[in-house]
Amino acid sequence: MYTTLDFFGTPVFIKYASHFVSLISLPIYFLGFYCILYKTPDNVKSVRNCMMITYSLCFIQDIDLTFLTVPFILIPSYAGFPVGIMSHVGVSIKTQTVIGVFIIYGNLLNNF
Repeated sequence: MYTTLDFFGTPVFIKYASHFVSLISLPIYFLGFYCILYKTPDNVKSVRNCMMITYSLCFIQDIDLTFLTVPFILIPSYAGFPVGIMSHVGVSIKTQTVIGVFIIYGNLLNNF
């Protein structure tokens, strides 16, 4: 069995990589919000609210998974633990899981 652990397999790398992805994606999300709010053509203004709700839920899910919670998943044992900002603040794992599940299910239910 391969047991050598390098930096790319540690929770610290996952945390830093996820924070970097969220830092890169924030300006893109804000540009998307601006385009939906102010640059929507007149012929699709009737679905602008639906687009805003869907885009907002995707934004919230992305921020939750890449900044607030950042799950470190241990694949062979179907386990994991959060390493995000909410862990450092003192939010329990159970609370983070419930918040994440509600965000994901809310996003899924919005698409139907």
